[in-house]
Amino acid sequence: MRLSSENSLKNIIYNNFGNERGSIYVHHTSQPNSISELESYFPFKKMKIFRRSELFTREYFSSQISLGNNVKFISEINNLDISEFLESHYLFDIFTKYKNFTRKDIPIDLYNKLMFFLYLNTNSIYLISFNLSSLLGSMDEKMHKKIQDYFSDNQMFYFSYFFQRNLIKDGLFRYFLVLYGKNEHKIFDNAQDFKNFIAN
Repeated sequence: MRLSSENSLKNIIYNNFGNERGSIYVHHTSQPNSISELESYFPFKKMKIFRRSELFTREYFSSQISLGNNVKFISEINNLDISEFLESHYLFDIFTKYKNFTRKDIPIDLYNKLMFFLYLNTNSIYLISFNLSSLLGSMDEKMHKKIQDYFSDNQMFYFSYFFQRNLIKDGLFRYFLVLYGKNEHKIFDNAQDFKNFIAN
């Protein structure tokens, strides 16, 4: 399967409804740190599909301000009720304990959980450039269920420069896109073919 234009990418994403949303695992030699860098990975120009989207990286929250101020800022621009969000995502106790601290003084798995759930709650298409395997590994069953609900309801592009067996085994992805060389790409609709290709 080959992408000839942005429309062919859109068709892959948007022709799936219900439980199969067409989430895509994107394999590249590096992980993007900005939307413009992300767009440069693809073999066609002017990626309208990513317009007004946010990229999730470890810098989604500012490390220079407190956890509370990060949450307040993002919640205000998205008209989000902070208390309701925290309660419904099992994060109230974490937030209460660490809201006055910056990233360096908060256990990183707790910090990342809150940051990730806030991102999922305030975006309708997910562009993730972050080690999702370690993040999901730190979550309990209730949080995993919330994550699955978000991934069922919204499209996801996950950018990784190495093969993440656990994520692929969990069946999160419908398609696997390999970007390589100068505007070269291949797309697979099963994990085994994808694995075989990048192993060669």
